[in-house]
Amino acid sequence: MNLPSVPKISRKSVPRDVVIACIGIVATVLLAPLVLFTTEIFVLIVPLCGGVAGLTYLAGWLRTDEARTHKTAFVNKNAVRVVETAVIVGIGALALLGALQNGRTIQFHLVSGVIGTAIIAQIVFAETSALRPRVVLTELLGLLLVIQYTALLTTPGFIGVDTWVHITQFIADIQSAGTTAAISESKYSVAPVYHILVVSGAALFGSSLRTAMFASVALVIPMTPLLVYSTARYMLAVRGSLLAAALFTMSDYMLRWSIDVIPNSLGLVYFAAVLFGLTKLFYTDTRRPLYVLTLYCCLSVVLIHQVSTFIVLTLLGAGVVAKLITDYTDYFSGVADRVPSEMPTVNTIGLFGTTTGLAMGFWSVTPYGDQSFIGRMIVLLSSDLSGAGFLNLRSSNAASEELPASIVRDVPTAVTLVDAMGFSILLCLLVLGLLVLLQRHRLTQLSAIFVVGAGIMLVFTLGLPLFGVNVFIPDRWFAFLYILMAIVGVFGLRYVTRQFGTRTVLACMLILAFVFPGSVFVSRKATLENPAFEEAYPRYSHTESELAAVESISTLRPQDQSTVVTDHPYRMVFPLWQNQSSRTLEYDTDSGGFESRDRVYRRYQSTGSPIITANGQFKKVQLDRELVCPSDSAVVYNNGAVQYCRTFEVSG
Repeated sequence: MNLPSVPKISRKSVPRDVVIACIGIVATVLLAPLVLFTTEIFVLIVPLCGGVAGLTYLAGWLRTDEARTHKTAFVNKNAVRVVETAVIVGIGALALLGALQNGRTIQFHLVSGVIGTAIIAQIVFAETSALRPRVVLTELLGLLLVIQYTALLTTPGFIGVDTWVHITQFIADIQSAGTTAAISESKYSVAPVYHILVVSGAALFGSSLRTAMFASVALVIPMTPLLVYSTARYMLAVRGSLLAAALFTMSDYMLRWSIDVIPNSLGLVYFAAVLFGLTKLFYTDTRRPLYVLTLYCCLSVVLIHQVSTFIVLTLLGAGVVAKLITDYTDYFSGVADRVPSEMPTVNTIGLFGTTTGLAMGFWSVTPYGDQSFIGRMIVLLSSDLSGAGFLNLRSSNAASEELPASIVRDVPTAVTLVDAMGFSILLCLLVLGLLVLLQRHRLTQLSAIFVVGAGIMLVFTLGLPLFGVNVFIPDRWFAFLYILMAIVGVFGLRYVTRQFGTRTVLACMLILAFVFPGSVFVSRKATLENPAFEEAYPRYSHTESELAAVESISTLRPQDQSTVVTDHPYRMVFPLWQNQSSRTLEYDTDSGGFESRDRVYRRYQSTGSPIITANGQFKKVQLDRELVCPSDSAVVYNNGAVQYCRTFEVSG
């Protein structure tokens, strides 16, 4: 039997991208023992995804020309039209299902997953001539809008915690005073665009602040996938651009910030606009107007959100690094796909310098507690660095040891894996795509911006938290990172289609189409208002009965009485909405109960995954009513869903 020949490998013939892939594989092996020292899921999946991507890249590089194939299973035009019709009808049925069930239920998530699978399958399997970008983008926007507004419109009040802060505190104060001077002592006093938009919407529509937010800022967020598609279109063919848009649209953090509508959500739109402008600058002859427009978007972010501004600065900083490499090395000597042979460079140093100067100026006068924003951030960073150490993760293990096993609710391993599946797929594609872009004949200043930008953002989202440095709020970064992951990831997927056989390609496409949407749509970040795994993750929304109880209890209690004690996040509604002092239930190990006088029990504490504190750590639990409101306590208020009780002797 004649075996296929393997290319001879010499020291001089091994390209840098292959060397980097080998280094990644070795790093994966060396980091594998870390799983013995921590239960943090990212410590497991990051090295694993890096290793899988490295092995895939190396296997593709070693394949001979005879073993490679460019064949892919395609669906003909008639079948594509049937799928298009089915998806449009499915989206309409999904909207009806959400209305009838008054929210996003398990059935809603299942139907969403089926529609997402159909859209991705349509993109990857349709014949090129049968693929209609406008129809696919309409399907993606339709699916996103139905998911977004089903969650928003069927949830009483607001989703998340920060939305309550912005609407009931800052925006309400601006509306009452008629001027942004009402929030002059807040860090948003120099970043008030989000708040002004909502107040203006309320005045224009003559509506409540809640309705105004839904009709203004929330409606802008779905523009982000369109900007992702437009950006990718300069680097990829139509199919790849649509796939990038689909992967981003269905990502968990994109869905999160479409329903948890805060300044970070608006900052995401502007980040996508900056990336689009930066990309288009490489392909236009009339640069000055576009350069000015891109600079305008960069400067606008400063007036929207501090974290979003810092993320934009990391992107522009990546552009500066790419520019310096272009000017002082000859590494960018090749020509990438869809890139002109005489591709010009872009002066990203001006964008970075101007935006940094404005941001530093604004942040130096931005109040943050009793300091400026910059001063406060330096203090927080110094605090994190002083206690930094490898695997110094925020953990609740110590709290678990202090709590009875009967009330602790740990997340099952299977649920954790499902929750991380969507991110794991994107991370594998990202690493593979980065290796592709690092090929010498493909790397340009533009692709270097994506490579360096993704690398820096991975450090802030996954690297620094491993050392206990969380001052940059890594949770806010993921949606921004996903834009780069989606676009670069398509390069990785395209590498698989070009380097491997039809069966391997088909298997990868089927995994992407069937696993990615379904896992993302039930993930905890995408289902804040009604988690698919309700006993594993907290619900960051409240029922009408729970909100009615907040009003009634606040009316019954004079504000000078003792603090209301209940679970998190429910306890946040009391001070934010009704100006009532509150704190989280804290378990006392000596008495075996809660040492507090005024307690609020809600039925969700016995059926869901509320959060309490023990030993200074947060922990998800399930509590019997008797543990929170003993039978010998006085019941001050009870509406069936919520009970407010008062104990006259502090006891368990």
